[in-house]
Amino acid sequence: MSESNGRATLILAVDDLARAQVQVPEWANVGDLWIREWDGASREKVERAAQEPNANLTPLIVCLSLCDAVGKRIFGDTDLEAVAGKNAKVLDRIALEACKLNGMPLPAEAPGK
Repeated sequence: MSESNGRATLILAVDDLARAQVQVPEWANVGDLWIREWDGASREKVERAAQEPNANLTPLIVCLSLCDAVGKRIFGDTDLEAVAGKNAKVLDRIALEACKLNGMPLPAEAPGK
């Protein structure tokens, strides 16, 4: 990585992904839940998935967004199918808040549906 006066290092060290607490009464037994802004790679995953049929888009958004208070993801990429089995209304609510936080509309589910 090329550095100009150490600026690249400083920029990369900044925690610039905002977080917001979400209320999920259905999962109250797990404590406080948060959603986070996506990094560039996560946003690309969402945009790519929005173009693919059968992409499990809402569960993907939840997996990429749900985090603890310091921004560490709760679900990994391998948890997608398990998350897809949770209450759809809860997933929709979390995904909607995540999309708002990330400044994008909730993408339509797979094309042609």
